[in-house]
Amino acid sequence: MLTVADLSKRHARASRPLFSGLGFAVAAGEIVALVGESGVGKSTLLNCIAGLETADSGTIRIGPQATDIVRLDEAARAALRAAGGAHAETLGLAAHARRIRGALEPAVRVWPVAPPR
Repeated sequence: MLTVADLSKRHARASRPLFSGLGFAVAAGEIVALVGESGVGKSTLLNCIAGLETADSGTIRIGPQATDIVRLDEAARAALRAAGGAHAETLGLAAHARRIRGALEPAVRVWPVAPPR
C-alpha cells in the first residue's frame, strides 16, 4: 500500500511549488499511471516516493508497516531503497517513455488543470 498525503515540493530557485497538498492512495497490486506535461513534477514525485528526493512537507507511507519515508534520514531511505521499490527511471526504462507516451496519447485525453497559485 502507498499513501501520499498533503505532499509539497518546491525546488530551491522556483517561484512556486511543483506540487502542494497532493494526496492519493494506491492499493497493493493496483496499477496506476502518472500522466502530465513536461515539468509538472512527475519525476520529482516518483523520486520522492522512491526516497531519492525529500518532500518539503506531507507524508508518504509505504509498505505493510506504513513507514513515512518523508521523515526518514538518508541512511534509512537508502536501506528502504535497497529492500525494494523502484520506478521506471531507476529501472532504465526512461528511454522508452517517449514511445510509450506517443502510443498512449491518441487513446487518452488529459484535461489541463490550473497550476497552484
